[in-house]
Amino acid sequence: MKQERIDQAEEYSKALQGKSVEKRLLLAYKKYGKKLGMTTGLGYSGMVLMHHIYKLGLDMDLYFIDTGFHFKETLDLLEEVKDRWKLNIVNLENDMDLKEYISKTLGNTPWKHNPNLCCHYCKISPLIKILSKKDAWISAIRRDQTYDRSSIDYVELDGRGTLRIYPMADWDKKKTWKYIKENDIPYNPLHDKGYMSIGCEPCTAPTSAMEDERDGRWKSSPKFDCGIHMHKPVK
Repeated sequence: MKQERIDQAEEYSKALQGKSVEKRLLLAYKKYGKKLGMTTGLGYSGMVLMHHIYKLGLDMDLYFIDTGFHFKETLDLLEEVKDRWKLNIVNLENDMDLKEYISKTLGNTPWKHNPNLCCHYCKISPLIKILSKKDAWISAIRRDQTYDRSSIDYVELDGRGTLRIYPMADWDKKKTWKYIKENDIPYNPLHDKGYMSIGCEPCTAPTSAMEDERDGRWKSSPKFDCGIHMHKPVK
């Protein structure tokens, strides 16, 4: 059964080659309808993908995981997007009271003591509870973002067995920002200050022009991903 699903993902991925983002989204929505979902941290690529969803009028659920540690600029952008595009954005939070979680589980600075466990409670735990609600998930990650993402396909069965669709896999930074400027898309003002990949405030720093855009995440630790995007295909 697993190999059959992998083969189906590979076949579906080939069908998306050479297509526009709009066509890839329309094909995905035709196939999955309301069983298609998306998670977003409101990064600039995510803003572009959500704008396509808005333009196409796709009725689908988008999920923002509110860890309790986001920048004010990120939360302000969330409200602007909700107001401007009227998308169905669902806020996900950890079930535990945040103060209780910090004090009793990981201490006052969990991102310092155990960033992996911090991400697990704040991001992965809420995510796992909704994954089964959808048959497929779209994401705005791109091949040019990091070496680790350079080989992603348009469709993959990830490490959790979740079907992931990457409509913007073959876009690059230049093309993405060109689209943002031409379509007057709102974006996080922290991008203009060198924060190319924006997550929780304690774990996010600016990057230089010579760094990958995700090099500003977890700079003080060997950690490089929160675990939401397990984009390595199941084998």
